[in-house]
Amino acid sequence: MLLAIKKIGRRYRHFQDAVKSRIAPKLKTAHDPLHLRVADFKTSDTLFIMGSGASILDLPNEAWQAIRAADSMGINFWLYHDHVPTWYTCEVPRNPEYAASLMTLLKLRKNDYRNTCLLLKDVTKLDERCPHWTSEFPLGDMNHIYTLFMLGVRGRTAGSLRFFLRWYRRLGYFRRNEMLWGLPMKRATIFMAMSFALMAGYRRIVLCGVDLSNPDYFYHHPKYVGNGMPAPPELQRSSQALAETFTKHGLKFRQMPNPAVHITIDPALNPLPMDEIIHAFNEEVLKPEGVELFVALPSSKLYPRISALYEPLKRSE
Repeated sequence: MLLAIKKIGRRYRHFQDAVKSRIAPKLKTAHDPLHLRVADFKTSDTLFIMGSGASILDLPNEAWQAIRAADSMGINFWLYHDHVPTWYTCEVPRNPEYAASLMTLLKLRKNDYRNTCLLLKDVTKLDERCPHWTSEFPLGDMNHIYTLFMLGVRGRTAGSLRFFLRWYRRLGYFRRNEMLWGLPMKRATIFMAMSFALMAGYRRIVLCGVDLSNPDYFYHHPKYVGNGMPAPPELQRSSQALAETFTKHGLKFRQMPNPAVHITIDPALNPLPMDEIIHAFNEEVLKPEGVELFVALPSSKLYPRISALYEPLKRSE
């Protein structure tokens, strides 16, 4: 454990140096991007985490009224949606075309997101994933941008993950804090978002568009195509195309992937699926901390183990 702490210390200093020398000088505001004061943005005890699953199209009016009345966090390509969240977090994609699309979206939504707190992760990977970021950095125009250091969570199996989560909780890894500089991370951004919700002091978390039951995304609906927006990431409908797309950008598959399932639960990529990771975090950390976790709709793969709050709206194609 001591060795792990030392490694984190070295990694954080490298991260801190990168932010101070390369990110901070590009910001138009004078705030310190390394230290986020939660109270500057938090207005509610409930956080709606807005994923990009196709069930976003099925949220009823009742759900949208609740989302607008509370705090919300958009993830990655949430920028295609009209709803402007309280928080927005992104990582630059491995695919250079998708990275370019994300940067274009940020430019287009800059004015809409002027009061949103933007949380940037994987700062040290910007050179690799977005080679032109030193000369073209639309994030610098955002009024409220902060950087968060990713704290790795151990566990290669469901059992070992639960063991480490219990220990991390006892050691204060997920302790609430008014000033956030880093967040625990396991595999996908949704884990980071839940860690953020807990550590920022939210008492109720609602996962919207975190479907995991299919590979479809809301932004492929015709209403989000065109209108001056860049083309969204493509859906790969064959195992071969999916494997070629991901292996080209550094991901290794244990077997041929299945394009009919969400990539985060496909054992071809990782034997520990994202739904099991979410359940483990909920049962070993959130519940003991008194934080409630819900899914918005019963179409999520996480249901019924995690309760749903709403019935789906009948979608009009």
